[in-house]
Amino acid sequence: MRLSLTYGAGRSVRRRSLAVAAAVALAGLVGGSAVGATTPPDSTAPDDSAATSDSSATSDSSATSDSSATSDSSATSDSSATSDGAAAGADPCAMRMAPAAPTGPPPDATAPGDTTPTSGSTATTGTAPSSDTAPASAPAEPTAIAVTLTETSIDGLPTDLVAGVADVAVTDETESSGGEVNFTLVEPGTDPATFATDLGVVFEGGPFPDYFLNTSGVAADGMITLDEGEYIVWIDLASNVERPSTAEDILTATMTVGPGDDNAVIPDTNDQIRAGDYLFAADIVPCDSTLTFTNSSDNQFHHLVVVDFGTQDPVTIEQLLPEFISSAEDAPPPEGLDMSQVNFEFAFSGVFGPGGSGTFEADFQPGNTYAVLCFIQDREGGAPHAIQHQMYDVFQVADA
Repeated sequence: MRLSLTYGAGRSVRRRSLAVAAAVALAGLVGGSAVGATTPPDSTAPDDSAATSDSSATSDSSATSDSSATSDSSATSDSSATSDGAAAGADPCAMRMAPAAPTGPPPDATAPGDTTPTSGSTATTGTAPSSDTAPASAPAEPTAIAVTLTETSIDGLPTDLVAGVADVAVTDETESSGGEVNFTLVEPGTDPATFATDLGVVFEGGPFPDYFLNTSGVAADGMITLDEGEYIVWIDLASNVERPSTAEDILTATMTVGPGDDNAVIPDTNDQIRAGDYLFAADIVPCDSTLTFTNSSDNQFHHLVVVDFGTQDPVTIEQLLPEFISSAEDAPPPEGLDMSQVNFEFAFSGVFGPGGSGTFEADFQPGNTYAVLCFIQDREGGAPHAIQHQMYDVFQVADA
C-alpha cells in the first residue's frame, strides 16, 4: 500500500509503501529544526543527548561553506552566479562541488549516550545518528540477489544465503506493488499469515509485534545488510492503489540466512544520511546517484522521505513547511512557496531497524533545498516520528 501523507484536513501526497511504513493521516506538523538552528527537544529517549551543529550565525546553510569566498550565490539567492563555470553554462554536476553542512548533528558528533556536545555545538535530547555505532569492519563483498515480483509469488530468493551484504535487483511484474520488497527478520516459527494480518495494525500506526525483530527494505534496486536468522520476505500488492491494504494484499515468502558476517558493512558511497532517535545528519555530494542510509538507533525503526523544494531558500522553506503541511486540502499554499519547484516524489529509502543500512538512488542538485522526514512510528505505536518527535530536517546542498 502507498504511504499516504495527509496534511491537515486532506492535503495528500501519495507514496509507495515504504516497507513497514504506517498508512498515516498526519493531522499537523509544527516546529522542526530550523536551518542553522538546533533540532527541537521533543524526544522520548531518556538520559540521552545529541550534539547538533550550531550554525545559527547565518540564516543560509550554504553560506557557511568556505566556498562562499569564490561565489556569493547562496548569500544573494542568485543561483545564476554559482561559479564562473556555471555562468558560462557549464553543467554544475560535472564540477564535483563540496556538500553543504547539514543542519542536524554531524555523523561523528557523539557516541550514543554521550551527553557532552562537541565544540561549537549545543546539546539536545535523543540519540545522535553517530557513526560510532557502526561496526568496525571492512566493506563486505555483496551477494547478488535477483528477485522477480509477480501477482502470486516472490521468485529468485536464494536457499543458501549467508549473513552479510546483499545486492538486490528487483524485477517488478506486478500492477501495483511499486517494486518494493522487504526482508523482515522474525522469531523462528512465525506464521506468515499472522505476520500479514499484523502488518495491517502496523500500517495504521499500531505497535510492532514482538516477533518483528528487524527489517530492511529495497525499492527497485539496492544493497542491504542481512543478519543470520529466519526472514519473512514480503510485498504489498496494494501499494499503488488508493485503498487500505488488507492481509490478502500482503504476499510473503520465507527465507533463512545462515551464519556469516553479522557485522558486514556496505561498501562506501559518497553520499550518506544517518538517522538516530530522532535526528538526521546528511553528508551530500551533489549529483551522485547512490546514497547510503544508516539507522544508528539502538531500538527504533527509521526511514527517510526526501522532498525537493528546488532552488527556494531553505530558511523560507523551514518557515513555511508547518503551515503548508497542516493546511486543508483545498487551501492555497502559503504565500512565498513556489509549488512549481516542489517534488514530493524525489527520493525515499526502505525502512531499516536498529543498526541497519541500505542504499537508494537520488540525484541531489547543487543549490537545491531538501526536506528529509521520517514517518515511522515507535515500536510501541503512536504518531509518526515527524509528528511525535519533529524528526525532519531542511538543508541546502552547496552550489559552490
